[in-house]
Amino acid sequence: MISRPESRLGMAEIIGIKLNISKEKALHFCQMYQPAVSLTELEASVGRVTLSRKQEVMVQLDVESVTFAATRPAAMLLEQLAVCVAKGEPVLLVGETGTGKTSTVQHLAKVTGHRLRVVNMNQQSDTADLLGGYKPVDHKQILLPLREAFEDLFSQTYSRKQNLTFLGHVQTCFRGKRWQDLLKLMDHVCKSALTKELQEKPNATLLQEQWEMLAAKLSQTQQQIRACETAVVFAFVEGTLAQAVKKGQWILLDEINLAAAEMLECLSGLLEGNAGSLVLLDRGDTEPLVRHPDFRLFACMNPATDVGKRNLPLGLRNRFTELYVEELENEGDLRILVSDYLKGLNPHRNIISGIISFYLAVRKEAASHLVDGMGHRPHYSLRTLCRALKYAAANPCRSVQRSLYE
Repeated sequence: MISRPESRLGMAEIIGIKLNISKEKALHFCQMYQPAVSLTELEASVGRVTLSRKQEVMVQLDVESVTFAATRPAAMLLEQLAVCVAKGEPVLLVGETGTGKTSTVQHLAKVTGHRLRVVNMNQQSDTADLLGGYKPVDHKQILLPLREAFEDLFSQTYSRKQNLTFLGHVQTCFRGKRWQDLLKLMDHVCKSALTKELQEKPNATLLQEQWEMLAAKLSQTQQQIRACETAVVFAFVEGTLAQAVKKGQWILLDEINLAAAEMLECLSGLLEGNAGSLVLLDRGDTEPLVRHPDFRLFACMNPATDVGKRNLPLGLRNRFTELYVEELENEGDLRILVSDYLKGLNPHRNIISGIISFYLAVRKEAASHLVDGMGHRPHYSLRTLCRALKYAAANPCRSVQRSLYE
């Protein structure tokens, strides 16, 4: 990871010579090149890479509209992330607080239709947070994974379209907490499938094994439900990382360098290439989880320059594809950012220029003179600017000048 721009430029020139690329072309790619971003119904193209967009069956309502300004550094980072996603590489983003590391990953997940789960790491983070552990559970937590497995296997065996009424009845029983009715419905279908329905299927042997496994889980769950009525029942609840690996979700471990080294050891198996996975030893598993091909791992960290921050262990760090995220200080890129956030107010060019000048001046002063009420130096970053612009864009004072002032 090379944080200084001039050092990166020098390195690019040296690599360019080895690859028969002229100094001017290397300079263009390092300082001027901006990849194009385009979206269609089925694909998302970012520069030199094209990713397929996941088509979700469920309808998702956007509660909040998030602004993503297509500045040159943001587009470059988006292309680099997209290449890593296409190649299945785990990514480590290194940069100061508020430079847009998390928001860029969130934007890429949104445009490609993947669910991103963000886990904020700290000194108190435990392996149970990522992998899971035994916890007291109620009926709903016991039956939810069973119902999901049942519906998935039912769709493989029968026509989902022709049985929408039945599947709707299963969901109604689950939502209405009619646990006995739900268990009877699943038990009836399970017995029916094992006795006669599978003989006509081309993959009958595989389905037979899966239905037998489901029948065993169903019997075990019925015992747990009966025990739940008389005592507190503990069950293994899978953690965020384990669920993401199984379901093909994306996961972002924020501030990964703050977690204890022992806790990060659980990631080593996942970083052993595209086939790497996890083994839930606490649950008694001896085989690793089946890793979904859509699963991707991202991590973010701040450079170890402040008190209390440390570097990631080298043995873990060198398994990531590491990208450095710079502070946004170019006036042209800042103009694009401010214009995107305030487009609803249609501000004059002079107002945008004034905001940019103020932001750059206050950053410079904060590094040398400014202190807050506690005597600490304030930190102004891209995050601070975006939050202020988001507030001003809502125009709470019903006056553009007053909202900007506030």
